[in-house]
Amino acid sequence: MINFKSLTKSVSYALHGIKDLWQEQQNFRIHIFAAIIIAILSYIFQLSRYEFIFVMLLITSVIITEIFNSNIENILNLIIPEPSNSVKHIKDTSAAAVLIVSLAALIVGLIIFTPHVLNRV
Repeated sequence: MINFKSLTKSVSYALHGIKDLWQEQQNFRIHIFAAIIIAILSYIFQLSRYEFIFVMLLITSVIITEIFNSNIENILNLIIPEPSNSVKHIKDTSAAAVLIVSLAALIVGLIIFTPHVLNRV
């Protein structure tokens, strides 16, 4: 049986987390802004169902990776507040994961959108 009170609390906590990310993480805001632009362009260029699904999965991957990166940084700042080469390495490689996923999304996005743009020109 679904406990709707518990479910409502869980959703409330998640929405609070999104609000915190929006207020505290510039890169999260940038990714959300880019996602909105891409969603609008997907509608304008009338992507196929499968193209749209793939684009949405890529957007979600980038945003989730950014959230994990933010969480890793926050956890490290809590447990090891003083500067450390190990902490810097972990933060840098975590940020690298976001960069790699973002670049992959950009490349796939170009592959998907370029034919649609060229058809309009």
